[in-house]
Parts: sequence; structure tokens; C-alpha cells
Amino acid sequence: MRKSLLVILVLLASTNAFSQQKKTPPPTPTVKNCHVPADTANTNTLALQDIKDWADSKSLVVRCTGGKTYTLTQFTISIIKQNPMQTLDFGIGNNGIPLMARKAIDQMGPMDTILMREVNAKDDTGKDCKLSTIVFKVAAESTTAPAEEKKQ
Repeated sequence: MRKSLLVILVLLASTNAFSQQKKTPPPTPTVKNCHVPADTANTNTLALQDIKDWADSKSLVVRCTGGKTYTLTQFTISIIKQNPMQTLDFGIGNNGIPLMARKAIDQMGPMDTILMREVNAKDDTGKDCKLSTIVFKVAAESTTAPAEEKKQ
């Protein structure tokens, strides 16, 4: 009986000690509804050339609700291709598009989609913030498909 009482007391003391050490940091603000600056209509649909130009820019900038702009610092990137249907994951981008993802952007066709999750960014003042998932697709009327570009 004494041993079981002693075990219970030790368990209670250890849980109190651990619960006091555990402090959660304040949540980072989340900004919603972000678009690539070339998407003036906020439809999340862009011409392939606009996507390429944005991906090649020195700093990746998005425009969010209220007209605020943010510079992307870290994100995970995936490309969802429609023909054939597949999802390509390219890992984490730090201050730019990963090389393999950039090469895949060159091969995108109409209605293919770029998905950016776990997006961290800096606002105009340099303050870190967390953005919502950013999604945009290639317009259906995009100028040329990747296979047609190779023929020309």
C-alpha cells in the first residue's frame, strides 16, 4: 500500500513540474487571401509567362487582403499537373523557388496548379508573419503548351 501511494505522489509531483515548464509561444498572425501581384483580378489564374516572371523575380512578393504586400521567406511547394494527373512535391523553398520546382514550372500546361503551404513571409516593416495557403493556376487560354514550345 505504501509503495503504491509513493508512486502516485511521485507521478503527481513530476506532472506538476513538467506542466509548469511547458509554455506555448504566442501564435503568429495569419494573413488570408494572398495573390501574385500580376493577378489584378484576384482570380488565382495567371498566364504561364506571368508565373515564370514571378518565379524568376529576385524576391517572391505576394499581395494580400487590404493591399498589403509580403515577401515570402519559406514555404513548401507542390505542382498539381492535370495531364497526366499527378502531384509533384518539391519540398521547402527558402527565399525563392527550388530549382526542380522552377524547371517544372517551365513544363506546366493549361489548368496546372501551384500550391504553396506553410508560408512564412515578412511584411514591409520586416516583421515575420504566417500566410495562408497560396494557390494559383495556369490560365486555360495560356499562349502555348509545353509540347508546342519544343516544336517551334
